[in-house]
Parts: sequence; structure tokens; C-alpha cells
Amino acid sequence: MTAIVIVLTVTGVAGQYYKETLDIYPSLLKVVDSLNPNGASNNLVNWYQSSTLLFSSFLLLTIALVKRAERDIRVRCWIFLAITFLYLSLEELTSIHEQAMFALRRVFTVDELVFLEWLIPTILTAVFFLSYLNFLRSLPARIRRLLIAAGSVYVTGAIGIDALNIKLLDMLDTEITSFITSGSTAFKYALMGGIEEFFEMAGIVIFIYALTAYINSEIIDKSFVNNKKNFVFASMKISLEKTEIMRKN
Repeated sequence: MTAIVIVLTVTGVAGQYYKETLDIYPSLLKVVDSLNPNGASNNLVNWYQSSTLLFSSFLLLTIALVKRAERDIRVRCWIFLAITFLYLSLEELTSIHEQAMFALRRVFTVDELVFLEWLIPTILTAVFFLSYLNFLRSLPARIRRLLIAAGSVYVTGAIGIDALNIKLLDMLDTEITSFITSGSTAFKYALMGGIEEFFEMAGIVIFIYALTAYINSEIIDKSFVNNKKNFVFASMKISLEKTEIMRKN
């Protein structure tokens, strides 16, 4: 997955560079635009992002079902995370966030929009982190570190770099419905968009790795150990019963 993230980022940015500096055949132009992270909502990068977020939701739901069977008190935390990542997967394809930003440009100035783009997600992220603090403490140290790293990397792209993109977007064509621009500003925006998507994709890769590591160590391995113990206890019980029968005979 790491290799896919690097390939998508490099090819996307390189494609936009050549699009700005060279004449590209129409057929090749479609390929370049499909790799543009700032392009249409159905581009290849967004589809990849959506699929990895959906896979994360599936892993979280799997853990939640196991925890529910175990009657774990924190099962709701896993369920809420699964729902959150399902929403993020759908949002990646529908671009609700981007459409809202375009609409808000008509109401707020760029500086106000950048401030809101940074402030609101930061507050929500802080509230989310604080509400999940006890949950994180309950996890194994290695898994906890991986999840914090994944969240930090993802938020850097989704909040920090995304806010800078709004500034660059204001330097482009003032027509919201048009994305036909010329010069280096458009490429800078594509470059920043590529960096933003790289951080987001890298964060998801780390997150998936953390979830699979948790499933392997806390569910599969423990299940194997418990089954092994049950087998040993069952074998001992049968042996004792046979010994008791032989003694009586």
C-alpha cells in the first residue's frame, strides 16, 4: 500500500507539471486528470482513498463484532469509529467538504475561510481525541503509538495543508465553475493538493497497519491461545474421567 501511495502522488504531481509545460495529447490528458488530486471527485486518487477508508471501516466493524461477543465495555467506541470511517469513505467520493468550501467563498473572505477551515476541524479533532483518551490508554502501547501517529499524519494533510490550499485556490480563476488556469499558480495548487493527499493516504496506511496488528495480536493470537487452553483442559478432563472409570472397574 505504501508503494501505491508514492506512485499515485508522484505520477499525479508530475502529470500536472507536464500538463502545464507541455502540449499533451487529449487521450493522455484524461489519464493525467484522473491522477489529479484536485480534479473531479471520481478521479483515481479519490477512489483509492475511499476504498482504503471503507476497508478501515470494515476492520473496525470486525473488531467491534468481536468485542461485542466478548461483552467488552468499549464496543461502542469501535462501532462509532467504524461509522466515522464509513462516512469519510463516502465523503471522499462525493466531495461534500470541497463543495461546502466553494459555497462559503461567496460569504467569507479568503482569510476568514482559511481561519474557519483550520479552526472548526481542529476543535472537532481535539474533542474527538479527548473523548477517546481513555480508549487509547486501554490499548496496547504499540497499537496506541501507531494510532496516534496515523491520526497526526492524516490531520496534518486534512487540516493543515488543506487550509493552505484555500489560499492558493483564491489565486486561481475567480470563476468557481471553471478550473482552467495557466501559469505556475495552478501547478503549485496541484503540488499542494498532492502533498495533502499524500499525508492523508499515508495516515490511512498507518491506521490500517495498526488495526491489522491489533487484530493479529489481540484477537487471532488470543483466540488461538484460548482454544489451545480449552483443548488441553478438555484432554485433561477426558483423561481424568478415563482414569476414574478404570479405577472403579
